[in-house]
Amino acid sequence: MSTAPFPGTIMATDELRLSFPAHEIPDVQSLNPAPRHLAAWLASFRVGDFDDAAERLLNVLHNYNRCPMKPVARYQFLEQLQPVIYQYADALSDRLSGNTFPLAEKPRAKYQLIAALIREGGYGYKQVIHDFTRDANKIPQPAAILAQAVFQAAEFLSKYLLAAYSAYVPEPEGVWGELHRLYDFSERNDLLGHQTGKTAATPGDGDSRTIKHLYKRIVLLYLANPYHLMCGEAATI
Repeated sequence: MSTAPFPGTIMATDELRLSFPAHEIPDVQSLNPAPRHLAAWLASFRVGDFDDAAERLLNVLHNYNRCPMKPVARYQFLEQLQPVIYQYADALSDRLSGNTFPLAEKPRAKYQLIAALIREGGYGYKQVIHDFTRDANKIPQPAAILAQAVFQAAEFLSKYLLAAYSAYVPEPEGVWGELHRLYDFSERNDLLGHQTGKTAATPGDGDSRTIKHLYKRIVLLYLANPYHLMCGEAATI
């Protein structure tokens, strides 16, 4: 695995000003499921009531984010959780379609669950970035993991905004600032065009898994005045 070629360019953690929760659970072994059993738990937990399963997923993510971990270990757990978070957030979003706006009490509770899942996913990747940049001048850091963590954090932040626009609720405070700073960080460290995840299957869409493309897309949505779009249109931009 390559290490980060960032001499003299990495941005200090206080400049990035990324928000994430304080550590309240001191012992990683007290987590349930224990990190070593996370994959097995994910393979078996999706049984029964859909909303209950989403709440249990949120609880696990919430506790993992409030426990100290080495950044590579946290990243590995997040990579296991990320597709499941998106699966549940997307399915919950589909269940909101057809509702009138502003949302009534029950649909609004569903939106809040979506927002919490996305917010906690972002918290995790922002902790990985924070810990890597904090230690960058002491210990060589895996460049590929840092680039992927920045992309995932920016994607969660973008989805957090999209969820708000789609539900016609106010933007979550501070998200745009974090997106701008992550873009600046990526530009300084030559990460804007770094391909992350799987290669795009559609010809001509090879740029879609880059931080540069992701940032341009959410800015374009903002410029489209998302609160004036028809229901469901924001997600198509």
